[in-house]
Amino acid sequence: MQIIEPHVVQDQKNEFFSKICIVVEEIDESEYWLEIIKETKLTNKIEELERLLKEANELTKITSSAKNSTYKKKKNSSSYSFNHFNIIALNH
Repeated sequence: MQIIEPHVVQDQKNEFFSKICIVVEEIDESEYWLEIIKETKLTNKIEELERLLKEANELTKITSSAKNSTYKKKKNSSSYSFNHFNIIALNH
């Protein structure tokens, strides 16, 4: 059995928040470039471009929601942090 200390859990949550922020930024940039391709008419595959734009928009909504939810939990330390009574035990 492995005991995970509270600070390790907190570090993992902080790392998740950092990574979800990167994901949101990358999707946003991809959506930006898809819009550039659309506006400059660099492709004749309009249906595929529209599908990709729609998917990028949906992914932006999902990941932004996860980011905002994580941020709110992080900001509200009572629901995001752990005390010494909340040590998680995992079977190893």
